[in-house]
Amino acid sequence: MRELSVSRLEMGPRGCKAAMLQLNRVGRNISSMEEALVVHSLCHDDGLSQVEIAGLLGRHKSWVSRRVALIARLSDEAQERIRLGLLPASLGAELARLQRCNQLQVLESIKTHHLTWRETRKVVSAMLSRLPSYWPLLLHDPRTVLGKAGEGVILAPAEEKGLCAEAKTLLRTLVTFEIQCLDMALLLSSTTLGRYEAVAERRLRVACGKVGAGLALVEQELRQIEKEPNGAVD
Repeated sequence: MRELSVSRLEMGPRGCKAAMLQLNRVGRNISSMEEALVVHSLCHDDGLSQVEIAGLLGRHKSWVSRRVALIARLSDEAQERIRLGLLPASLGAELARLQRCNQLQVLESIKTHHLTWRETRKVVSAMLSRLPSYWPLLLHDPRTVLGKAGEGVILAPAEEKGLCAEAKTLLRTLVTFEIQCLDMALLLSSTTLGRYEAVAERRLRVACGKVGAGLALVEQELRQIEKEPNGAVD
């Protein structure tokens, strides 16, 4: 950006916190967890009641109550890391699905393995569906364990909202295929087939040709779907 417009606002701490929510709400650049942190601060640091916070923010009391409850489910360590910018707020929302006493070990796994939001969501989902005896192995090497489990890609709730089961399956398959294509492109960019023995090189080239033909067919179908008029696909 060559230029940035700035407006100076003269207000107290409470007004500043309210402005953080109001101004970011316009561009929808703030997550529910980030909203919850501000609401929690207004409640516990500034001593406002939920009714007073609702009036200050122009929100219903139930909205404030849900944000307070979201923070209450998050451990103190997770809250602190989010405030310091050491943990993305989106990961905090995933941690809140677990009991507070189980969040610290997941935090350490996130830090050690540099887990993304999708990977963290898969780890939390696996913990919620498995016995605690499975957790140490999962958290020690989450990518390997989840890869062996054969779990498919997990999308954000907002991405799947309003989709039927068939559409969700198709979307997940497309996202999985996209990820695989990007991984393959990265692998091929650093590969020279000529460095292999003649037999291996020949087989690899044949395999590349088959994949290329398959990708061409997929691309043809994708472009055909893109050209279809709205409403042609359920």
